[in-house]
Amino acid sequence: MIEIMRLKNLRNFPLTKKSLDNKKNLKEYLKLQRKEGKLEFDKIKVINFQKMVNRIKGDYDNEIINIEPNSYLKYNILGRIYTKYENYRLKIKNKKNCTQQRIKIIGQL
Repeated sequence: MIEIMRLKNLRNFPLTKKSLDNKKNLKEYLKLQRKEGKLEFDKIKVINFQKMVNRIKGDYDNEIINIEPNSYLKYNILGRIYTKYENYRLKIKNKKNCTQQRIKIIGQL
């Protein structure tokens, strides 16, 4: 809800290409908009998002992974069967872990 209100406030003025060129221009532009009464804020902090994007991209390989599309049969029929099987295996594993935890707790008493 708060995000929607913030977006509505940004409709009062357009962001220009010049204002988005660098951090200094953006700060000046926002302060100018505040003087004109189109925007209200006490403190402003501009974040260089491109640096963050580049850092995140650097954490991953640039290798492209090709994924082959699944057919209707493979996705809807075999996928459901496989999911039910995996859920069953997980349920059995959880029961074993739960039983082992109970034995462990009883053994400590």
